[in-house]
Amino acid sequence: MGWQAIAIDSREMADGVAERILDMANDPSVWKLQNLGSEVFRINHDGEGSRFIFSPYAAAVFESLIAEHSGSPCDPPLSRQLARANASRMALGYKTHWQNFAPIPATPQKGNGASAARLAPKRRK
Repeated sequence: MGWQAIAIDSREMADGVAERILDMANDPSVWKLQNLGSEVFRINHDGEGSRFIFSPYAAAVFESLIAEHSGSPCDPPLSRQLARANASRMALGYKTHWQNFAPIPATPQKGNGASAARLAPKRRK
């Protein structure tokens, strides 16, 4: 099973689905090594509803919930899409919880590449 998504039309229903996902994730029966770190993303739409996106291992854990809400295959979310949206994520593991999505800032590279040129082997003529 690949990436899957479900769309929930109202904010109230989406909050209920988020709570249900959290309850299911904290059930010790889903704590398997292969599931640890798999993610669920929630993207809130302006004013109404949410879209939930499940990574492949998370999709297997929440297969019944995805089927119940007529889920469909999707592409993995891009960080820049999540950063612009009112998004949160949940990584499956011990004491799972929802957290706001915040991308890791890019760190500037030191130098301008000149040092790499100095370390490159010299060509023999």
